[in-house]
Amino acid sequence: MVASCRRVGARAKRPPQLSRRISEVIKPRDGAGAGGDGATPQARLASALDETIVPRLVLAGRVDGAGRAAVADDPAVDRLTEIVVRRDVEPVYAYLRSLHANGLAVERVFLEVLAPTARRLGRLWLEDRCHFSDVTVGVCRLQQALHRFEAQTSTSEGEGLGRRRILLASAPGEQHGFGLAIVAALFRRAGWDVWAGTGLPPSVVATLVARDRFDVVGISVGSPARLDATARLVRTLRRRSCNRDLGVLVGGAAFAGETVRGVAIGADATALDGRQAVRWATDLSAQRSEGLRRYG
Repeated sequence: MVASCRRVGARAKRPPQLSRRISEVIKPRDGAGAGGDGATPQARLASALDETIVPRLVLAGRVDGAGRAAVADDPAVDRLTEIVVRRDVEPVYAYLRSLHANGLAVERVFLEVLAPTARRLGRLWLEDRCHFSDVTVGVCRLQQALHRFEAQTSTSEGEGLGRRRILLASAPGEQHGFGLAIVAALFRRAGWDVWAGTGLPPSVVATLVARDRFDVVGISVGSPARLDATARLVRTLRRRSCNRDLGVLVGGAAFAGETVRGVAIGADATALDGRQAVRWATDLSAQRSEGLRRYG
């Protein structure tokens, strides 16, 4: 059983954005995030909790499609949770390496250990067993360890795919970055050129697909309340994309057990976990490429 987190008052570091490239080609609007909206500190805190911390910590881990409110007990998840909330990033990384060295495949480390640990942290917070600063720092450590573990276990699998490119983004108004980081890592392992970012405004996502050719756009939707906004985004992307055969893939907790929702909002496919996302995107890209060869 996982012990309660330490209740500390330290200021939490926010997990970093995923994208390294997007920030280089899209600049924020002047004055964005300057805090000059006239809102009270309490209102801004409430907004941060609702729009950033809750989606990032509770919904982030659910992109594997499990869609569970609670996480089943698992020794590896129990142990990693203990390490994440009590120690620094180095022991987290060392534990991931030990799991891999003992025969656990990299993809299983991503989907069966890292993602459930993020969900476990969110559950502990909802059960009032952790301060949200502990949980936020914990997810930051998970993300740092994920990037390092991915770099150390990189593979040339799928290298021949060449120009296949995917843009991964969260639904409008959502910022669940850790889940997207896991999906991005799976795509990179399969040989895709991945652009990924969380909390990007729809206008920025549309600008990217208009400016650069992507084979597929993947959108993670944590809450069913975001489906209408996601449907509008999908229509905008198809209209503005410089690739007339753009494939659109959706996934996330909003589709758990309701994959028909993906078709309803205009997507080509709905993925219930990260591995399925890679398979669907690869199939979509191959089908579109074959169509271009036949009829282009």
